[in-house]
Amino acid sequence: MNPAYKKKFSFAIAILTLLVLTACNMPRTLGGPTPLPIIDVPPTLVSGPPPEPVGGIDLFIQEWHVATDGSDLNNCQPAPCATVGRALSLALSVTDPEGRNHHVVRIGPGTYTMDDSYYRSLEGNITIMGAGTDSTIINRRVDGEVSNGFPIDGAGRIIIRDLTLQNARDCIDIGETSTAEIRVVDVNLVDCVGNGVENRGSGPVELINVNISGAHGLGFGPAESTWHEHGILNFGDMTVDGGEIAANDKTGIFNWGNISLTGTTLTQNQFAGLEHRMGTAQLSFVGVHHNHLAPANLYGIDTHSTMQIDNSNIRENDRGIHVSPGGSLTLIDSTVRDHPGTALSISDTGSATVEGTTFENNGTLGPRNWTISNFGALTITHSELLRNRDGAIRNDSTGTVDMSYTNVLYSSVYPEEPYPAIYNLGGILHIDNSLIAHNSLEGAAGEGFRAGVEGDGEIRILNTTISNNNGLGAYLWGNSTISYSTIAENTQFGILTSGINVDNTIIARNAPSDCINLLSLEGSTTSGVNIDTDGSCGVEATYSPTALLLGGLADNGGLTMTHALLASSPAIDAATGSCPPIDQRDFGRPVGAGCDVGAYETGAVAAAPATAAEEEPGGATTITVLIPDTPCYTGPGPDWGFVNNFSAGTTMELVGAGFTGNGNQAWVVGTHPTAENVNCWLPGDNVTTGIPLGEMRLITVPARPTPTPLPTPDETREPAKDPTPCPLNGNGVPTC
Repeated sequence: MNPAYKKKFSFAIAILTLLVLTACNMPRTLGGPTPLPIIDVPPTLVSGPPPEPVGGIDLFIQEWHVATDGSDLNNCQPAPCATVGRALSLALSVTDPEGRNHHVVRIGPGTYTMDDSYYRSLEGNITIMGAGTDSTIINRRVDGEVSNGFPIDGAGRIIIRDLTLQNARDCIDIGETSTAEIRVVDVNLVDCVGNGVENRGSGPVELINVNISGAHGLGFGPAESTWHEHGILNFGDMTVDGGEIAANDKTGIFNWGNISLTGTTLTQNQFAGLEHRMGTAQLSFVGVHHNHLAPANLYGIDTHSTMQIDNSNIRENDRGIHVSPGGSLTLIDSTVRDHPGTALSISDTGSATVEGTTFENNGTLGPRNWTISNFGALTITHSELLRNRDGAIRNDSTGTVDMSYTNVLYSSVYPEEPYPAIYNLGGILHIDNSLIAHNSLEGAAGEGFRAGVEGDGEIRILNTTISNNNGLGAYLWGNSTISYSTIAENTQFGILTSGINVDNTIIARNAPSDCINLLSLEGSTTSGVNIDTDGSCGVEATYSPTALLLGGLADNGGLTMTHALLASSPAIDAATGSCPPIDQRDFGRPVGAGCDVGAYETGAVAAAPATAAEEEPGGATTITVLIPDTPCYTGPGPDWGFVNNFSAGTTMELVGAGFTGNGNQAWVVGTHPTAENVNCWLPGDNVTTGIPLGEMRLITVPARPTPTPLPTPDETREPAKDPTPCPLNGNGVPTC
């Protein structure tokens, strides 16, 4: 070829190649009234954590910037706009039928005003990110008019974080058509008109370290105002981690859906801290205090449906917790204290199970403010009722109380209306393995026949001590039984009965006498061997106070104090008839020839703690894979790297439960059976262990690996049909 032609031909080829490459790399427009390119933002323009991908789909990220010194003549990419409304309008104008676009609107430090020129629901995949709650403030009140906050509808994933939104009508308003996954992180919602967060959508909503205060009404009619002025109004599925819901004009949280709270504080709301109407509610490590102080006789928490509370502190509200008709409460390892009114009230078709909880210093407002008032079904165990006023438990004729391993101590009364520590008004009352002591009638008028236990109905007292009460120990009539119990050292008689049965019980050292009248004269009966110390009861055996050899009230093991039988006491091995398998302390009976009379078994010892069996595959610390092709990841999902699949039946050592930061423990972590120094994160539904997830050690999420660079607009990426095993380096650690 002629050299001149060859040179021209080469130049033409180069030009053609350049044109093709330019065309291939031109930004692809997704449509919309204001077509904008999908661009890669230089790293120097990106601050804060990157947005998270949706469901593993490859996303094209567009960033829009807002700054106080920006201009709305800019397109916000990257030269900033001046208003948040301009940036949101541009971002939302880009259509995205495949759901592969994620918009990030970054709002710099400063105060921004949004008026009604912007009013469009958020939808699709979008993150609104400020520079911090103290730095980025969005105000929605303009010239006295209040505009809507962030309305949300449609599908996608929406993240709002690191900012303060104030003076908006329904600051975050999630509509009925919303199916989006919504996350709000490190946000303050202040002085919202209507509600702080209103959720009527069907997608999951997560609030992390969100503070909501000052929700109030403006122009709502009486009917409409029922649904406004709450910190949160929820009809969907919501998780709340951390944050404070405070000083709202009505309820802190008004819930009609499913809600989970962890580490959240509800305080100074004019109505309830939490009113739970429908669905389920789970509260862990929650503080509920100083609510309901304006309208009296209202509660910090009111549940009409299923609720569980654990490791929480409910204090200093007008009243504590109310279980409304049809409601169900489980209260575990918590404290309910310092309420002027009732601490726990259970309606006639409500139920409550209380375990490991302390009720202290409640009922200080005046008479008839019982610590626990029950018209429904109450089970209380391993708990304490301490220093409460006006009685500890009142059980109505419709109520059932099962109390065990519980201390009822130091209750006091109001002189004008003295009530006993436990008062049964015709209901069913069972007291097992408990202590009722040091309750006082000091200053009360009248005969003072009230201090320990009083009432009629079906009352059964077993393995229980009633002692050192400043008043009468037990005043019972009707269908009642006292069995294997000790009633001692009460200051105003030990027992007054009518028509009950006393069985293998000690009635001793009470003043001025053990019984007010002979049991047999009031239609009461005895069985087994009962012992008094002055002959006032007319029972099977009488010994002098010294001859009985009964110790004082003391810690003799177990959860409650008891009166021990000293060596050679005539009560040892003296009981006849049926014998319960344990004494008050939960120590085994009998020891020796027979059971001891009273609540204490001499020589009994606590059961040895269960020893862990030798661990075998499938045992308590072993994970067994149930589902074929269960993936092993190095974190909670494919974003952390895939190692390999396991077949059903594979076993490995349990490490713990993966903690993802929002209370979700759907991942079980185990040691890889063949690769050294590799932990496998396994889907919890695919495996079984010998330990419930809630009892496992929590494992924090490892750092997310550096993501693969985003594709250019014209690249296509076929999703992998099957995960490709991640290669291991020389130390056995995955490289992906």
